[in-house]
Amino acid sequence: MEKHILLVGMPGCGKSTKAKGMAQERGVSCYEIDELLELKWGRSIAEFVEEQGWEKFREEEFSMVKSIVNEPIGIISAGAGFFTTDEKVEFSLNHFEVWYLEVSIDELFKRLNTPAERAKRPLLCEGDLRFKLQELLKERERFYLKGKRG
Repeated sequence: MEKHILLVGMPGCGKSTKAKGMAQERGVSCYEIDELLELKWGRSIAEFVEEQGWEKFREEEFSMVKSIVNEPIGIISAGAGFFTTDEKVEFSLNHFEVWYLEVSIDELFKRLNTPAERAKRPLLCEGDLRFKLQELLKERERFYLKGKRG
């Protein structure tokens, strides 16, 4: 591997699980951005977002991803909303190999339709889950498709 691999995709597509497996297989580091941020803050993403807001969360997330550029090569799993702005897409494509983990809405719904899974995801914790997933995919897919399908 010459570059870090950044896994992107919808909530519940398996970024964290895949990143850990790939890192172990290749003998490289795994950088799970949400876990790193929770360790840094001493609280969950949901608690941070409730206290500080989405804008501050996205700033912190981008800062954490940028800090990994100079770390030993590894596999990065960022939140589902990370790879969804032109600035972050451009930065990521310039510094990482980007893989899009594409999963159907039906499969995402099956994986996420539990109180525990929804509670971990502030954007999905209330309302019609299937509708929210469809709307998120409509907003984000044009960005995700800039990565290699993995």
